[in-house]
Amino acid sequence: NAVSEDTPVFVLHLYDRALVNRAGLRALGYTKDTPDPPGCLIERDKRGNPTGLLIANPNASILYSSLGKAPILNFDDQINSTRHFMRELNRLGITSAIDAGGGFQNYPDDYKVVEHLAE
Repeated sequence: NAVSEDTPVFVLHLYDRALVNRAGLRALGYTKDTPDPPGCLIERDKRGNPTGLLIANPNASILYSSLGKAPILNFDDQINSTRHFMRELNRLGITSAIDAGGGFQNYPDDYKVVEHLAE
């Protein structure tokens, strides 16, 4: 929360959990009264308030549905941010990357930017 009080932050870790700041919890609508989705867990403090830790156990639906609520950049901004990301990887000596969790079969539109840049 110290990094960003007003801008929602979502940090995915290994496709089984994510950390969301307070602004993210507000944007997602996760409150004390939000039930845990089937097969998922919203970690809560002693008062029952969400802490920001979302756990996919064993179902990742809470992670994907949370990401699905985020605003989507326009195509040009997606191209620009992907180029910056790849250049940063290259700067660190990384020349290739994969999406270890897959996803193309379920979310083919998410890969259009990479396909465009590959052409």
